[in-house]
Amino acid sequence: MAYNSIVDFRKIFLPSPDDCEPAPFHYEWSDILLHGKKHFAQEAFRESGKSVIVIRSHSLYRLVFPSKEYNFIVIIMANQTLASARLKDLAEDYLADPKLCSNLVEVKKNNDKTFEVVVKDIYGYPINVRIDAYGKGSSVRGLLHGETRPKLIIIDDPQDLEDMSSETVLEKDYNWFLSDIAFLGKKCRIFMIGNNLGEACLIERVINNKEYLGF
Repeated sequence: MAYNSIVDFRKIFLPSPDDCEPAPFHYEWSDILLHGKKHFAQEAFRESGKSVIVIRSHSLYRLVFPSKEYNFIVIIMANQTLASARLKDLAEDYLADPKLCSNLVEVKKNNDKTFEVVVKDIYGYPINVRIDAYGKGSSVRGLLHGETRPKLIIIDDPQDLEDMSSETVLEKDYNWFLSDIAFLGKKCRIFMIGNNLGEACLIERVINNKEYLGF
């Protein structure tokens, strides 16, 4: 069950006494993250479980059930501080729980931007898995790990209300998306989720230009 669904993975590996029943869209996100082939963007309200499912549970899933198809993942949040804090939490969650890290072979890198490990897949073969974390606006266009480009970019709530007060920031964010993220998206998938902060926010512009951007 855990292998087939991120939602069930969370129930089994990351139970919480305060958990509510998962929403139908949690299963939709799981299916798209695990089996989708295209870029995807969706607006979701606050407290909808975006970060719990899309960032925490999905990232830990990729460490527990690694695959070569998704062995290099990039997480992007509103700023580097938030992204680094989330990556630190993921690394600590994985390394501190014997159930999660039972397949760990070696920790190769663990810092504020990269968590890289060698882990065994369900057949016992070692796979190098790397998760990078960056803030919005970071220069990620040329990201490489050896000869490998990122396989999946996850963008979670890239903007806040303060960003909406500046047309300069909004244009800068969109131009960054077009130059860096869309460029990487030629070789990998993009999964973007966030709040609708207004018609000029990044996710609204991506959705409104979905055909042009390939979403």
